[in-house]
Amino acid sequence: MEREATLTLTKLFEPGEIGDIQLRNRIIMAPMGTLLANKDGTVSERLCHYYEERAKGGVALIIIEITAVAREGRVDSREIGIYDDKFLPGLKQLVDCCHRHGAKVAVQLHHAGRQTIPEVAGGQPVAPSSIPSPAVGVMPRELTTAETQGLVEAYGQSAKRAREVGFDAVEVHGAHGYLVCQFLSAYSNKRTDKYGGSLENRARFPQEIVARIKELAGADYPLLFRISAKEGVPDGLKLEETRIIAQRLEQSGVHCLDISAGNYDAGQLIIQPGWLPRGCLVPLAEAIKKEVTIPVSVAGRLNDPVLANQIIEQGKTDFVSLGRPLLADPELPRKAMEGRL
Repeated sequence: MEREATLTLTKLFEPGEIGDIQLRNRIIMAPMGTLLANKDGTVSERLCHYYEERAKGGVALIIIEITAVAREGRVDSREIGIYDDKFLPGLKQLVDCCHRHGAKVAVQLHHAGRQTIPEVAGGQPVAPSSIPSPAVGVMPRELTTAETQGLVEAYGQSAKRAREVGFDAVEVHGAHGYLVCQFLSAYSNKRTDKYGGSLENRARFPQEIVARIKELAGADYPLLFRISAKEGVPDGLKLEETRIIAQRLEQSGVHCLDISAGNYDAGQLIIQPGWLPRGCLVPLAEAIKKEVTIPVSVAGRLNDPVLANQIIEQGKTDFVSLGRPLLADPELPRKAMEGRL
């Protein structure tokens, strides 16, 4: 019985690769904010234990949750930081916790933009344009061109730190209405300089981030990019646009596209409720996969290993990003591999 179950999941447990990373299977732990860091943003023992349990469970790649590239870009005081060298000892400990169980580990580089509050940001939040998110209700300050370029540098320096402490890869968080997504989307970007207007201009900020990461962390350093294939709001990102953005990101040197959807104002697409079908974002990943040659991963109610195997087998995605299933059962990958479903 166990042998039969294992055979039906052949594709799910096939080795894979992202850039130069060799992965033991096709299961990625999706980045999910836990707020388990210390109050100063340093890594806590509890946070290390949390990720170590998932590494023991058999995932191939763990993408560590939102990690701030700038102090004002945090969503909470307990968000992990990577914007200063003081965070490096704890981050190194976190990497080691995952590596000792055979998992590869990436860190998600994050800036909240307008999706935070002054009490956390230490002042008025910043954004591409002075337009508040309805979900947050705080008026942000529009970033100057020089400040925008400064944030490009912040992402680059953060990636450099990540490589120094042993992270196998970094992921730029370009989804869910956070800062990079805010620049990409006409819903939140009404700028008139080189970072606003046309899709080419709106994609400039993330492309500059990718370029700077490659300059500082190395062109060979594996780089993932999480994107909302659609935002689900008026004037928000649509699949027609993200298809083009995906091509540009590949041309810029991104090694894997991590497909999600939504923003704070369309939260049901970020954390999908039970009434949405299993694998509800797979059609978006399949559409984007047709536009690129780099690997694609997808999240979204993939709580059945058989379904996960099936969509890989059908060529709709290369990897699956599991979130809540790994919260519920850190050992799910190992159990599935051993036929204990």
